[in-house]
Amino acid sequence: PAKGLGRSETEVVYLKTLLRPHLEKVIDSFELISPYFVPGDRGTEYLTNLVKKGVKVRALTNSLSSTDGILAQSGYARQRLNLLRGGVELYEIKSDIKTDASRSLRRGAKAKSALHTKTYIFDRKEIFIGSFNFDPRSANINSEVGVVYSVPEMAELIGSSVFDEAVKEHAYKVELVDDGGGERIVWVETKDGKEIRYTKDPETSAWRRFNESVYSILPIESQL
Repeated sequence: PAKGLGRSETEVVYLKTLLRPHLEKVIDSFELISPYFVPGDRGTEYLTNLVKKGVKVRALTNSLSSTDGILAQSGYARQRLNLLRGGVELYEIKSDIKTDASRSLRRGAKAKSALHTKTYIFDRKEIFIGSFNFDPRSANINSEVGVVYSVPEMAELIGSSVFDEAVKEHAYKVELVDDGGGERIVWVETKDGKEIRYTKDPETSAWRRFNESVYSILPIESQL
């Protein structure tokens, strides 16, 4: 709670400080599930540097169609291109997931929000579960809680069930392509064995996309 009063990291222990050692020792993979994923310039650089070191970095977050926080989504959209350029694998949850397998990802979420879980998996050996989003509010403003489990079996089970299985059906894979006309982002899904590619945020209106683009240019990232 003292964090919310503006006390610095030298006065109180921030959750991001406790998580940092787990992230710094990853060798093979870092996988994150964060409904509000706003890495900012520093976070984007950190994640892409992990990729340069040979770490497989994968992130699952909300899509523009599923999120209930379009402001936060705009902060993610601002960094999406740089994340893809840096080799980070991105997945965005669909808004219409209804199967039993997806319920754990939606638990506690509002009707519009398809994703609510906040989880970080380190090398499939340790796993953090809590309230901490990968965003400035969780890092610097909000009071957050969580637990790190050093249980490889749990980390492997959750990591494989989400990133090796669930994302194939319940999320769009976001890719960067260059077909001669310059770089562009596409959203990929598979339906009935066929690959479908979208050049705009799937299941969204022009108005919703316009709102996100306007928010993305506002100097409010530290509050997202």
